[in-house]
Amino acid sequence: MSDHCPLLCELIIPRLADPPTDPQRRSPSMRPKWSGAPSHVVDEYRAYLSTLCDEYVAPNEVTSCHDVPCNDWSHKRALQNYHHYLVAACTVADHVIPKGGGPQRKRIPGWAEHVKPLHQRALFWHAIWTQCGRPPTGAVADVRRHTRRLYHKVAKHAADMEEGFHFERMAQNFDHVAEMHDFWTQVQKMKNSAAQYPNSVDGARSDVEIVSVFKQKYSNLYNSVGYDHRVLDDTRDRVNELFSSHEASDCHAITLHE
Repeated sequence: MSDHCPLLCELIIPRLADPPTDPQRRSPSMRPKWSGAPSHVVDEYRAYLSTLCDEYVAPNEVTSCHDVPCNDWSHKRALQNYHHYLVAACTVADHVIPKGGGPQRKRIPGWAEHVKPLHQRALFWHAIWTQCGRPPTGAVADVRRHTRRLYHKVAKHAADMEEGFHFERMAQNFDHVAEMHDFWTQVQKMKNSAAQYPNSVDGARSDVEIVSVFKQKYSNLYNSVGYDHRVLDDTRDRVNELFSSHEASDCHAITLHE
């Protein structure tokens, strides 16, 4: 046994939040496909990212401190939060870039017009909330809950109003001659009818019987044009004569006049 008195210490050591997930480690179906993005889509990404960055003012601790080996914890924390915000903004803004291959989920009607902006805003604030350590209370948690609640409310309303959205889009496309193709596309979607194959053809039901019916129909079709047997026999004899002569000429060529 030691005769030394133990020294008990209680230390509060703050630590930085876990680093954000590397966007490049996302599944292949979720990675942005930059090579397939046209220039106007890249411009849209740049504009959206600029808007997100403008919404967040860089902390004074980040811009005013010029001490390179600064050890002030408040400065480090402010810089880390600013970094998390920029990473989240880049990740959220790339929704405009085409993604890699993978299974496609059915989109909610009216998604692009009514739901998508709220969805992106909810994702953005969820990423910020995650990078802040998932606080249960506070301004970030309140904004995250509000944007999430609003997104789910509008998404549910859009799903309930599916038929109404289709009719609205059809009416908009019908007013513009240049968009008539989109109008008929919506009509086809409204029909929502896949190709239905008949289970009987002229009374035939089994596969073999149906094949026999089509065989007889095509036989009648191809033999429906009359012809002269003498002309056909003369043509056949002429062809056989040309092939059997083996003359080194172009006599084997059969023209339309023969």
